[in-house]
Amino acid sequence: VTVQWRQAPVSLPEGAFIGVQTGSEVGDGGAMVIEDASSWVCSNTGLQNGAALPGLLGYEIDAEAGNQPPGTQRIAHSRVPSTQTYADMTVYTASSGAIVFATGSMNFNWGLDGYNAPALHPNYVNAAAQQMTRNVLAAMQMLPIPSTPTPTVTPKHGTNPSPKPTATPRPTATLGPTPTPTPKKHH
Repeated sequence: VTVQWRQAPVSLPEGAFIGVQTGSEVGDGGAMVIEDASSWVCSNTGLQNGAALPGLLGYEIDAEAGNQPPGTQRIAHSRVPSTQTYADMTVYTASSGAIVFATGSMNFNWGLDGYNAPALHPNYVNAAAQQMTRNVLAAMQMLPIPSTPTPTVTPKHGTNPSPKPTATPRPTATLGPTPTPTPKKHH
C-alpha cells in the first residue's frame, strides 16, 4: 500500500518533523515573500519583511499545517498567484540539536545558480537566496554565519589588473582524521 506519511497506517504527518508538508503543484513563476527578515536565515541578505524573491515559488509548494514542531520559525509566507494557497519557508532546531530547514518551494534552488536557464526557465539567480543557503549550511556545520562574499573578477585576456582581485574566504569545516584502512590478510 502506498500512502502519504500523514495517512494511516503510517499516521506521521511530515509537517511534524519537517515543519511543513506537501501542499500542491502550482506551476512556476511566483515570488517567495519574506515574512521574518530578522531570522538568522536572512542575515547579511539585506532583505526586509515583505521583500520578494521573484521566480522562486513553484512548481510544488509546502506549507505549515498546524502540526509543526514547537519553536518552528516561519521565515517566508508566500501566496501562490491566482489561488488562496500559501507556501511557507521554515526552520527549527530539533531536540537533538539538528537544524531542520524547509524552503517550502521546489523552485527555491533556481535562485542558487543559472543551471538550465534560459533553456528551461528564466534566470532567477538571486543573491539573497544564495546567502540564505550559505547561512543555513554554515549553521548546520556550527560555523559563524558567513558574510556575503566579494565576487572574484576574472580579467579579460591580455590584461593585467592591479591590484589582484580576491574573494572573501568561505568557512571550512574541520573534520577528524581520515581512518586508515586495515589491510586484508591473505591466507
